[in-house]
Amino acid sequence: MARLPGDLRLKEDAFTILDGGLSDIEQQEIVERFGQEHDSLRVLLCSDVASEGLNLHYFSHRLMHFDLPWSPMVFQQRNGRVDRFGQERTPRIDYLLTESEIETVKGDLRVIEVLVRKDEQISRNIGDPASILRKHSIEDEERVVAEALASGMSAEQFERDCIDAPATQDDDDWETALFGPTPAPPPAPVAPEPHRFFPDVYAFAKQAISRIPEAEGYRLDDQARLLRLTPPADLRRRLRRQLPAEVLRETDEYLLSAHPGLVEESIQRAREEDRQGAAWPDIQFLWPQHPICQWLIDRVIGDVGRRRAPVITSPHLAADECAFLMLGLIPNRKGQPLIAEWKAVVRHGDGDHAIEDFDAFCARAGIAERGLPNARRALDLTALQQALGDAVATMQLYVEDQVKRFSTARAEEVKRKLAELDELRGAQERQLELRLATVLDSVRIGRRARRMKDIEDVFTEYSPWVKDSLEVEPAPFVQVLVGVTAPGSSDG
Repeated sequence: MARLPGDLRLKEDAFTILDGGLSDIEQQEIVERFGQEHDSLRVLLCSDVASEGLNLHYFSHRLMHFDLPWSPMVFQQRNGRVDRFGQERTPRIDYLLTESEIETVKGDLRVIEVLVRKDEQISRNIGDPASILRKHSIEDEERVVAEALASGMSAEQFERDCIDAPATQDDDDWETALFGPTPAPPPAPVAPEPHRFFPDVYAFAKQAISRIPEAEGYRLDDQARLLRLTPPADLRRRLRRQLPAEVLRETDEYLLSAHPGLVEESIQRAREEDRQGAAWPDIQFLWPQHPICQWLIDRVIGDVGRRRAPVITSPHLAADECAFLMLGLIPNRKGQPLIAEWKAVVRHGDGDHAIEDFDAFCARAGIAERGLPNARRALDLTALQQALGDAVATMQLYVEDQVKRFSTARAEEVKRKLAELDELRGAQERQLELRLATVLDSVRIGRRARRMKDIEDVFTEYSPWVKDSLEVEPAPFVQVLVGVTAPGSSDG
């Protein structure tokens, strides 16, 4: 450490050590400093405490392995500190390999060289490091290498027997030994792209914000796909509940952009400008789960009013055709939705209603942003209102049938989960008896009673939670979203 500044021609404050002797706060401060361009820190000397969970790639793309691990997984964990998403340069990974005149040590080093070569192959091919030694833990990989070194195995034999040899049925392969090889499942079919009413979230936000009177003063930048908004009172209350305190802006003005590059630049700027490394970017990402986007959705839905639905006229429908877009929610016993069925309930003339795929109907009806002109003429809704009851009943029957199918499949899962709970409870009780085996009888009775009551309380509470979470309510919720009709069939 004392010679590094002179050897690398850097100042002494360009170096620091990151190891397990530091507190979590001290470690985080070093990581934050290393990710800031203005900081003098340029070189980290790390123990394996830095081998996982740290982002060191913001201004670094070089990593040197001074001590070579005996586990390919550790290699990849270390490499991942600089070779990860967001790295703008090609990572350079080097390995310190020493030379020795002692024949035994030479053989050991050649075995380690095999691991280094395999690690480089995995990095180039984006492979799984566990596939090298076919073990599933660092400890198991280190044991394989330790046994090879202890036995004096040559590098060639190590590569042939421990890496290239066909997999055998060992303790990790008990399922295959018990049930036989399982054929690979056929590839899942690629789901079709869902129909979208708007081309992207910015297009939706642009239309939605224009219909909220309290949001006056907002500004839009189409080139940056950016929304600048001073939140009204109801949104301020929501943001105080849903955003961390440090995110809330003192100016109470929010900038949201759907342009990923612009948001990444804002994140980089915040990291460089704040010496404490705690600043939040001034531009947040506009995506459907952002609280402001959720607020826009809720306000648009609320603007329609309760027990009401808009009506759309589509020239793509037959003259005697009408439809209702509906949502059927199947909740669990805690009221949380497990399944959402989006469907179109369609009728031709005086025929029966039929269920159609939601996306397919919207596509053929041309329902999209600016896809249908608004004639601004009054509509005669009598026919739609008369058809509404039968349409809802059709959707209700469809969703109830889905409930039956789902409940049948879920019943087996509930049974399996409860059996697993019983097995876990028995294991805890057996473990308790083992721990109390050496305790004095006068102490054992009271301690067992207290601990057994704790176990009883936990499983008495958890079993109903499993049933309430996995089992569905028999009565689904059906909501009418919009009515759709041909232009001539509803004109007044």
